[in-house]
Amino acid sequence: MKVFIRLVISSVVLFCVLSSAAAQVDLDRKISLSVNEARLDSVFHLISEETSFFFAYNADLIPEDQLFTLYEKDKSVKYILNNLLIGTSLEYKVIENQIIIIPESSTTVAPPIEDRPSHVSVFGVIRDVVSGEPVEGVNVFLSRTMLGDATDPNGFYSIRNVPLGTYEIIFSHVGFGIKSQFVRITEEEDFVLNIDLKKLARQLDEVEILSRYDKDWERNYRLFEREFIGSSPSSSRCYILNPEVLEFNFDKELNLLKACADDVLIIENQALGYSISYVLELFEHEDGKTRFVGKPKFIPLQPDTPSELRRWRKARLKSYSGSMAHFLRSLSENRVQKEGFKLYGLDYLPVSGERRERLSVNSQQLINDGDFFFERKLSFSDYLQVVYTRENENPAYVEEVALLAQREKSDVSPILNQQLMNGALSKPQTSYMKLNTPEVSIDIRGFIYDQLAVTTYGYWSWERIAEALPFEYEP
Repeated sequence: MKVFIRLVISSVVLFCVLSSAAAQVDLDRKISLSVNEARLDSVFHLISEETSFFFAYNADLIPEDQLFTLYEKDKSVKYILNNLLIGTSLEYKVIENQIIIIPESSTTVAPPIEDRPSHVSVFGVIRDVVSGEPVEGVNVFLSRTMLGDATDPNGFYSIRNVPLGTYEIIFSHVGFGIKSQFVRITEEEDFVLNIDLKKLARQLDEVEILSRYDKDWERNYRLFEREFIGSSPSSSRCYILNPEVLEFNFDKELNLLKACADDVLIIENQALGYSISYVLELFEHEDGKTRFVGKPKFIPLQPDTPSELRRWRKARLKSYSGSMAHFLRSLSENRVQKEGFKLYGLDYLPVSGERRERLSVNSQQLINDGDFFFERKLSFSDYLQVVYTRENENPAYVEEVALLAQREKSDVSPILNQQLMNGALSKPQTSYMKLNTPEVSIDIRGFIYDQLAVTTYGYWSWERIAEALPFEYEP
């Protein structure tokens, strides 16, 4: 029978049709439907009931002023969907066991394969693990990138233009806590990642939050702020906007400060032009040594003037130049020497007064092909000294080196002492790397997948969150 589709002025708000048991999608399966002036979400719901298929889509993508009338008997799901979506500027994809409704592809002629960037979309629905209801307002983002989305009232999220690679996807909600999952995107095919979240057992009440603001908390926070933000040139214009989410534990006997956060830290870096949402996983400061691990998402700030944008671009380039990301990207592209780096292999950490001979390292002996085109394998023994010859160490860093050397002597901070002995005021930026595993996977864009797989010393360890840039940054 003929399909009748007509438009009627109506307000349509769509939701995801969730089936209790998602079956493998068989678009050739035949069903019968009778629908009179129904909203598109109702049609999807009927198809889902007939087939147990799982539909997922963003309500904002659906035209609001459309109602549908159709009468079909023993027609395939493919036939019904193809006719149903005519004139809606929408299309569908089948990914695993789900039908994803997405915007219609552009009719522009696609560039040749070799000129096409490899990007995909990640879709999904987030639900309460107990009730099965969709969870609205979950922040979903790819760690250390600018890519992310928030779930709509249907629990649906969509992250588009994701380059092929390995990522950690973070799911964060104040009432459900934080969950993460690693994904490896190796083919140009969109895929679905559905997540169940569990509500937190309890929430901190207002009294508990206010009680943090005592003298001990303030003292610990100042130390945390200095060590986390850093003291580099950008730090004076980098601010934590919600310090109240932080809690501290200080062990006097060990002189160890630990920090944790009940929610995502919001950081505004007016020096580089980014807002950063930071999931703090670990922070420890002991005897002048700091270690922290977290998952940041970067959001570009909007400049007030063209001159402010120019200033941000200049500051970003300065922050990138000589950084570990710059070095790793140069290493992946076999441009270490051209980019101004010199490498030396060491079987020790230098101590004050020592004058051992350094061994120059051929950069390509450090790196091998990874399992995929976007990966490399980094491997070396003992320590790698990385010298960036195009920029000297910042005076603020030199001053900190001097203070630490005076206070801690050579056996506590050997690298810092040697830097002073060798004349740090005129020395190029010098950093050290040590691998904590025999081999470390890196992305060709200049980042290490496992942050705990590498320990850095020297200049890189001094540059903290205030100098952080997203993966997408291009000089």
